[in-house]
Parts: sequence; C-alpha cells; structure tokens
Amino acid sequence: MHDLRETIAATVRDVPLCGEIVAFFLDHNYAMDTARGIADWWLRSDLTLVQEALDKVVACGVVVVHTKGGKIFYSFTQDADLHSVLREHLAERKKESTHPPTTGRHDKPIFSV
Repeated sequence: MHDLRETIAATVRDVPLCGEIVAFFLDHNYAMDTARGIADWWLRSDLTLVQEALDKVVACGVVVVHTKGGKIFYSFTQDADLHSVLREHLAERKKESTHPPTTGRHDKPIFSV
C-alpha cells in the first residue's frame, strides 16, 4: 500500500487535472461520466488533457472504467481505504498551497502603520 500511496500522491501532485478529478470524485462519490462530460461539465478543460489525466488516475486504481452502450464512462473507486488516502493527500496539498511564501521579498511588510 505504501508504493500505491506514493504513486497516487505523485500523480495528484504532479498533474493538477488529476487532483481536480480526484477532488470532484471525493465530493461526488457516485458520479459517473464520459471523458467529454468530465472535460466540459466538471472541469471546463481541454478534452485531450482531461483524457490524459483520466488515464493516469485509472492506472493508479483511483478511477474505474465502465463501458455501456458502446461508450466509456469513468467513476470513482469504491475502496474506502483509498478514499481516506486521497482525502488526506488533498488536505495536505491544500494546506501547503494556502501558506504564503516566507522567504524573499514577501517576508517583510510593504508599509507599516
């Protein structure tokens, strides 16, 4: 499970669209859609980039592929342990992104009162 955690963390960290897909699924555990629907409605992003991100999260086992009526649909894994790992990682990522820089010119006020 440790290697899987590292793989998932790296994928979500290094590919922002993967993080966005995971975040959406964490909020909508039972959602299912095509790559086009995810690109157009969920993420409002380029279909090719979304497809590449979906391929990565599918390879990690985070997203599951379903075929119905000749169309490919994507849904979230129902593995509760994996949900916990993903929630933890995204919370950590969000926490890191909300801290302002502490070095360089940003560490001093522009003016004082």
